[in-house]
Amino acid sequence: MNHRITLLLTLALSACPVTIAGDERPEFSIYQARVKQHRQGAQGDLVEGEEDLRKIILGWHAIPSAVGYEICHQCVGRIEEATGAESGDTAEIGTVHATTPQDTCGGEPCLVMPGAPTGYNTFHLRYKTSDGGKWSPWSEMQRFDVQDVGHLQ
Repeated sequence: MNHRITLLLTLALSACPVTIAGDERPEFSIYQARVKQHRQGAQGDLVEGEEDLRKIILGWHAIPSAVGYEICHQCVGRIEEATGAESGDTAEIGTVHATTPQDTCGGEPCLVMPGAPTGYNTFHLRYKTSDGGKWSPWSEMQRFDVQDVGHLQ
């Protein structure tokens, strides 16, 4: 009887698709997206000449096998939306911000990005795996209309 159960389990598991960490697009599951005024220094003064810019705080849920993350800001045209692959020689489009596991807000990964423009801002996420340091494809795009201070929808 045990041999039949083992055989059935082996057959069932072999029918399941095998995915290697980093091969699938990550789910960019955002738990916080906030906007603050673009300020600096101990007094928290507005940055002169940059009063129209904002500070974006973007937090997402951790991916278990991740040892690092990158956020690509304003990368429309650089990343193929259908696959998450980078499109040829488009490195000049957008800005990639690297984070480490120590960059957290409330225990979850986050990025604090000063100097963001108002209007629509786009973000893609990818992560580096703990098994060999391979980068995942980029996530699907997240898009926010950055205007006033508060929470982004």
